[in-house]
Amino acid sequence: MLAALSATLIALSFATGRAAQVGLDLALTYSAEGPLHLVSSIINTGDVEIKLLLDPHTVLVSSNVNKFSISTPDGKSPGSIGVRMDYDPEAVLAENRADSFVTMRPATFIDIKHDVSKIYNFTETGTGKYTIVAPNVFSYVDAAGTVATIEANNKFATAHIELKPEDLPTATPPRSPAGTCHAQTRLTKRLNYLCCSPEQQVIIQRAALAAQASVESAHNYLLDLIANPRATPRWTTWFGAQTQDRLARVAGLIARMKNNNFGEYVFDCSCDQQDAHAYVWTNEPYLIMYLCPRFFDAPLHGRRSQVGTLVYEASHFNFIGPTRTIVTGSALAMDLARHGPHNAVFNADNYAYFVDNAYPEELP
Repeated sequence: MLAALSATLIALSFATGRAAQVGLDLALTYSAEGPLHLVSSIINTGDVEIKLLLDPHTVLVSSNVNKFSISTPDGKSPGSIGVRMDYDPEAVLAENRADSFVTMRPATFIDIKHDVSKIYNFTETGTGKYTIVAPNVFSYVDAAGTVATIEANNKFATAHIELKPEDLPTATPPRSPAGTCHAQTRLTKRLNYLCCSPEQQVIIQRAALAAQASVESAHNYLLDLIANPRATPRWTTWFGAQTQDRLARVAGLIARMKNNNFGEYVFDCSCDQQDAHAYVWTNEPYLIMYLCPRFFDAPLHGRRSQVGTLVYEASHFNFIGPTRTIVTGSALAMDLARHGPHNAVFNADNYAYFVDNAYPEELP
């Protein structure tokens, strides 16, 4: 069925005589395994080869990263039990590892399976009808050799499913440390390390102290803005036009981040995802952050810094934010602040850059 649908989409695309240099179509269906087992089909409808980044936030990758938009007819959505991950397309391109990309020739397609029961808790919303929409924005390497984005035609990127009692998965319990190198560590009210080498522990301790100091500084800055409302370069750069509601949201999130001191986090170094900086399980009741290889190579402050990564991931926790990944990278974050400030206050990268305040330069 999937192959037939993909072939039909390809035929329709080329039958129209469309000769776009780059073009993608996206289809979403559910498989015979059940309504919560989806298959995304990405079709190259352009007339040139396209090199796509295997971004875990897209349906090109089968991951536990929150990526789908799911709702019931009355507007309810299942809660997130998935991952929020810090992924930097520019850094991935700079390293240019072959397994970080997939290249598609014209008129070819890729099918990827997804188990959304591992990302969303459907026991909260129960049986009935759901509409599931796949994200249709992908990053690719353009003719100039830089990262660009493309919106796939999403006419077929929506799946309509109906869950019966037997389809509902058992509620996924919150995750906690487990495994060989985890068993030896006890959670206490202090900074803990899981699966981390002595060298990594030194790096983490320095980053945690710097992140806490930066968050406390940002909190004081916001208290001053509340007492004396004004449009400062620092606020405007990362959050755009200032309103009382947006200022209150940002200040509240930063206050909760400050009160959940980075010195009380558990840092797990077992992540082996080469293209990621870090990730968290958003419904985790513990302050556990999973640090990946890129984190340890990053600068303390600045673009995609260690401090920025800790702030970025902390903002994702349900009891601190939660924020989403709407855009990534400083340029897109600044553009979001200019043209969509109502979204900027929900975007994790905007908080990371605002708190770190070290890129593109320190802003008053």
